[in-house]
Amino acid sequence: MRKRRVIVFNQEPVILYLLEAIFSRRGYEVLSFREPVVCPVYANNKEDGTCVKGHPCADIVITDQHLPSMSGIELLQRQATHGCKLMTANKAVTSAFLSDSEMKALKDLGGFFLATPFHLVDLTQWVEACEQRVDINTPIIIRRRERRMPVQVPVSYCKEAVDRIMDGTVTDISRSGFCLI
Repeated sequence: MRKRRVIVFNQEPVILYLLEAIFSRRGYEVLSFREPVVCPVYANNKEDGTCVKGHPCADIVITDQHLPSMSGIELLQRQATHGCKLMTANKAVTSAFLSDSEMKALKDLGGFFLATPFHLVDLTQWVEACEQRVDINTPIIIRRRERRMPVQVPVSYCKEAVDRIMDGTVTDISRSGFCLI
């Protein structure tokens, strides 16, 4: 049987550390990131960015609304558009405040709003509800075990099918390769 997995996106190291500690104590594998560059939306699995994986990459996703490259709600919208396999009810956006239009967008997506600073009781109740919706026997995508170093390096590149030079950013690197957005 596998461990439950949570992915946390938050640019504040203190919040990342706190959520890592909370979920680790609950027995979760915790993947935490300052921005959503590891989301399958960015993996370019197909030309249109659609997720071609047959399983979700986590059981729960928690994202801050205010990320460096996009909002948390934009991330959830992109995931929905690109075929994310994780049920939206198990995705939460954290923020001190959401406008009426942001709250409506989150509600339309089916996500959960966790007001910050959040109370552990509220977080625990939502996590317990998420756990009721997840079958621990359902496989999730296996994470690369290799250590990756975060970087922010602008690059220019071209693809065989495209006859123009494109710009991107290398976001992390390892001995076997790098991630490009």
